[in-house]
Amino acid sequence: MPQTQANEVELQFVRRFAATDWVLFKRMAEANLSEAAHLRRKDMHPSGVNSLLARNVRKRLLIGLGTELLLKALFLKAGYGINLPHKKSANKFPSKFEVIAEEQLQAKTATFDDCLKSLSTVVTLHDEQLTKEGLKIAKVFRNKEAHSVIEAHTFDPETYRTIETALRALYRDAFSEELRVTFAMTKDDKAIWKIKSQA
Repeated sequence: MPQTQANEVELQFVRRFAATDWVLFKRMAEANLSEAAHLRRKDMHPSGVNSLLARNVRKRLLIGLGTELLLKALFLKAGYGINLPHKKSANKFPSKFEVIAEEQLQAKTATFDDCLKSLSTVVTLHDEQLTKEGLKIAKVFRNKEAHSVIEAHTFDPETYRTIETALRALYRDAFSEELRVTFAMTKDDKAIWKIKSQA
């Protein structure tokens, strides 16, 4: 079968990730999450879409993407591969780099859901239920905004507070860092994204 341009582009992004890649994953996660915290209506370019709708959709997408990348950074930092083992491999996701050979890994990476289901294997969560609840909401945001568009939904600011709580817990439990975060959704919210080491 002849190579298409789409195949060639896809191959540019194929990689078996190493433990050291956690730094880039975390930085890109933070770029997305920080933008989500600070994004305002005035930042949206004029289009045929209401600026509030456009901003809210973009915020939710950034939160979902950032959270997925942060989870993958956490796995890599802890010494676990994020590429899925081949189906014929005796190893299953998640597997430590020290027990799985690179040739046993596919180019395909674990999904957000794979990471969520295996999170407790990789890091000790001090409040597992609360942390996972916020991460699950972020996953819903990523899935919903990446695959469909609706004009309106019921806004509940507690949804965002739950995600913020989960992210603070992840930074504490997985990275030994203190995160201060507020995703500014109303005119009274002050956007915050600040990280400092707990050392």
